[in-house]
Amino acid sequence: MKKKSSNSSVRQAKTARRKYDEEFKRQALTMIRHGQSVRSVAQALGISETMKKGSSESTRNSEKTTRRRRKYDEEFKQQALAMVRNGQSPRSVAEALGISENLIHRWKRAARALPQAAGDEIEQLRRRLKQVEMERDILKKALSIFSRQT
Repeated sequence: MKKKSSNSSVRQAKTARRKYDEEFKRQALTMIRHGQSVRSVAQALGISETMKKGSSESTRNSEKTTRRRRKYDEEFKQQALAMVRNGQSPRSVAEALGISENLIHRWKRAARALPQAAGDEIEQLRRRLKQVEMERDILKKALSIFSRQT
């Protein structure tokens, strides 16, 4: 009898695993995107903080369907990078948002390259301003010379 009760408890534990519908997942991701930590969202929804890869039905079925390249808007990228800047690891952010960790690293590199490009543009504009000011000063002097002659 004891054997049956232990087997039934194992069966109950296996069936106790929840399958989350898409709406539930969307709600969790929305909470994370709005700045809540993964831990607080997990506690609020009563789920584990880490989900195993492949636990979703959509991931299991993805082998059968062709994969499309997803495009992410700038706001989504900035939110993901903000989560990383706030101390979360790129891996946990990637798992929470359902994206590749490599994608987060690429976004970080691109964000670091932007200030350099902006700095180059500022330097170019400063050189151009200096040139235009010099031309203006030359024209002022020429105007004063020609106005004295008449």
